[in-house]
Amino acid sequence: RHAMKMGFGGKMAIHPRQIEPIRNGFRPSDSDIAWARDIIGAASPGEVSLVKGEMVDRPVVKRARQVLRRAALV
Repeated sequence: RHAMKMGFGGKMAIHPRQIEPIRNGFRPSDSDIAWARDIIGAASPGEVSLVKGEMVDRPVVKRARQVLRRAALV
């Protein structure tokens, strides 16, 4: 989780037992996934929207898509 918070998208492993802990560390939390789904579901394409009190523009939608992609990978 520390590496993810620092902006890293993965880690190298030298032993198969390291794979699952690495996946768990980079897996988005359930609340992050719910947030991303709310953003994608309510945001208007190409416009600034307000979703649950949060201003949502193109970079926020991009981040929400990244969270959902990461959730599908791990």
